[in-house]
Amino acid sequence: MRIFNHFTKEITGFFVGLVFALFLLFVYASQVQAETSYRQITFDERKIVRLEGPIGDYETRTAYFKLKEYAENTENQPIVINIDSYGGSVDAMMAIIQAIEDNRARGNLTYCFVDRKAMSAALIIFAACDYRYAAPD
Repeated sequence: MRIFNHFTKEITGFFVGLVFALFLLFVYASQVQAETSYRQITFDERKIVRLEGPIGDYETRTAYFKLKEYAENTENQPIVINIDSYGGSVDAMMAIIQAIEDNRARGNLTYCFVDRKAMSAALIIFAACDYRYAAPD
């Protein structure tokens, strides 16, 4: 009977630990989802591209096609990219840089502004622009 009680305590402790670990994982996953749900890329008629939040596949496709549209429809017009991002996918970064280079080939200079942060892939996009500006903070 003593062995059974000891085994029951170990099993109970294991399940309590497992439930606690799953709870922490759920809390972390919901926090990550909340942080990444604000990602936005917006455009307006003044040729301003805003990269906010993680740079990923959806954002890349949207930004790439919009920058390609700018390159095809305009010549010698400035394009502004406003970045506030921790970075993201390397493939996404390379596609956006290719679109920036296509605009440069058409004579469209790219001005890039960083409001808060440009880290990882966002920093390389920032460096690919013709003119770069960052907030002092």
